[in-house]
Amino acid sequence: MYLWVIIATFIAAIFAMNISIRGDIKELYVEPQAQNVVTKLYVQHRAAMNYISKRNRNSTTPGLSYQPGELTADMLEADLPYGFQYDSGVSTYKTWVYCLDKDKLENSGAAALPASCTGGMPADPDDPDPAPVGNCCSGPSTAVYLVTYGCVPAKWRDVRSGKPDGMLLNAMRTTTGFTNGMGYAIDRKELSEIDVKLETIKTKMGVYGQGGEYYQPIPNYIADTSMGGRSFANVCGSSRRHNQDYDPENPQSLDSLYSSCDYCLVYMTPF
Repeated sequence: MYLWVIIATFIAAIFAMNISIRGDIKELYVEPQAQNVVTKLYVQHRAAMNYISKRNRNSTTPGLSYQPGELTADMLEADLPYGFQYDSGVSTYKTWVYCLDKDKLENSGAAALPASCTGGMPADPDDPDPAPVGNCCSGPSTAVYLVTYGCVPAKWRDVRSGKPDGMLLNAMRTTTGFTNGMGYAIDRKELSEIDVKLETIKTKMGVYGQGGEYYQPIPNYIADTSMGGRSFANVCGSSRRHNQDYDPENPQSLDSLYSSCDYCLVYMTPF
């Protein structure tokens, strides 16, 4: 009896090897995975937008305002949908707040500088000394940039360029539509390869939209200035390390190897 079961299993295995792959496997299996990567970026950024919109940037009270720096998973928990995995092990995104001087954003941010910090309100009405930590995002001359970003997952990279492949770019269009400020970070020098007039671009980097439909400059301060940890400059900007810099003869830790990206998915919104 068991012999016949083994023989039948062997015959079925041989038969299965001759069965062609389903014609709709792309729609049923591949596309939903790409859409999941895009949706996670979109949902996390929108949650951060909700977090920002519910707070008064002119306040100096902790918890009622926000400062330049990372918006952590704990900070966004109340605004993220139930079951959202901040770190899925496949795609992880960071969200950072940058506060810039609005008067220094000429040429789309080529000369951007950080906003000056206010002294803060007195912690005690009877104490004339201001609070020790001011609010760097307050004031009418401050422009707030919210940036969510992360490496393009290896599965969705073009094998030759390392850029997001067509499947992932198509997933952006079908999932979120043509969303301004959403795409992948690209260096200015690469724009000549994709027929964009360089004389109109003054910043070093920008967000290249889905299918090349949009290009939004990234202020140089964001692309160049390391704010510690995994800020944009370290992961996706001018301080990032490229994959070709990895030396197999001098192994690095996995955390170091994946701490920066050749290309990043980015969603950037100015306030």
